[in-house]
Amino acid sequence: MVRVNIGVIIFVLGCIVLLGYAVIRQKGEMDRMLAKGYERIHADAAAEASSSIFIDSMHPWITSDKPGTCPICGMELIEVSKEEAEAMQAALTADVVKVSLSPQQRVVGNVALEEATRIEWAERIPVVGEIVIPEDATRTETTWVSGRIERLFARIVGSYISRGAPLLEVYSEDLVAVQEEYLIARQTVDSMDAAGYPDLAESSRRLAASTERKMRLLGLTDAQIAAVTKTGQIQETVTVYAKYGGEVLEVYADEGMYVPAGGEVLQVAQLNPVWVELHVYESDLAYVGIGDKVRLTGAGLPSNGATGSIFEFRPTLSESKRTLVARVKLLNPSGRLKPGAFVEGEVFKQNGEAPLVVPRNAVLITGKGARVWVPSPDVEGQFEPRKVEIGRVMGENREYYEIVSGLREHQQVVSGAVFLVDSEAELLSVAVPAEEVPDNEAVDEAR
Repeated sequence: MVRVNIGVIIFVLGCIVLLGYAVIRQKGEMDRMLAKGYERIHADAAAEASSSIFIDSMHPWITSDKPGTCPICGMELIEVSKEEAEAMQAALTADVVKVSLSPQQRVVGNVALEEATRIEWAERIPVVGEIVIPEDATRTETTWVSGRIERLFARIVGSYISRGAPLLEVYSEDLVAVQEEYLIARQTVDSMDAAGYPDLAESSRRLAASTERKMRLLGLTDAQIAAVTKTGQIQETVTVYAKYGGEVLEVYADEGMYVPAGGEVLQVAQLNPVWVELHVYESDLAYVGIGDKVRLTGAGLPSNGATGSIFEFRPTLSESKRTLVARVKLLNPSGRLKPGAFVEGEVFKQNGEAPLVVPRNAVLITGKGARVWVPSPDVEGQFEPRKVEIGRVMGENREYYEIVSGLREHQQVVSGAVFLVDSEAELLSVAVPAEEVPDNEAVDEAR
């Protein structure tokens, strides 16, 4: 039987105890070192996380500590500083909702900026109308004596008769009677002078002068009276001459008809110049006045059009068309401009000061007014609304709105994607009250 050395056993057990104690101590030291390293790394990560955050610029209340997408619109979250995120979120509580867009969103949404500029502009107001006969150019040719028309020289509508040209030949019992009275008076004057009765001769001379005036009142010319005096013969038919002349518009009589004294025979008109009656819409009346230049195109006009000036307006509007008639005179020496022909053109209104304009696609018109969106000077990529008062539509292609108030010259505005920006504002605030949209001039003064 082997005898066990008690001293050896005690030595071995002591070594085992010392070794275990060393291992336990080493493990504790390593745990402490690992804990310190973890705390340092975690602190660095926390510090980094506290200085940046992932946010949706369109919906800044959506935040995350890691990349992702917005659950509302699906856009990628962007990494911004905590201060920028707070500024975006603070905009939600302001009186005016502001919209922030990242560079990527501005590119995808086609958000462009254009300046409010002044343009040289002569107001061009479209008008339509027709050529008409001047109201003071129409005349009616009449007979000065009752009788039967033996011959009518102008019988075709559209023909032209000159002033003083033969109009008709008429047989008139009144003219025959006055010629007989005139010839008898003339013969009595001669016979009384020959017989030596000066008093009777003078009386007959006054009767002859009276009948001569009567013949003139009945329409006989001096030449016709002289012919009766020279020949001593009564003219059974007398030629009536045109008093006015012009283009024949209407024929009221015909050969063989009996007409009373003052009876209408023809209606004639002088068609040089002619009038153009243009219909100006009620909404354009504030911009059109007497003296404004008009360029017209239409049938009978030169290929490059014709120009004239408005010289008068009709006193009342057309109730059915809601237009006011403006009148323009045009020379018509060739007679090519025919009454009834339609024309179209533009009224040119030269303004004293070049108007301030922005593109039409930059203006949003609502039931509470008009507004535009401008870059915010406080935050890059942020936009805020401006209430504006718009005037006329301008530009060669009617592509501009006149800005009456609310913007300064060279102020940038969002164009093209204004509906996108405004829709985001609607999502942010449910609605952007027009009365809360600030006036740009007041904002600029405050800044």
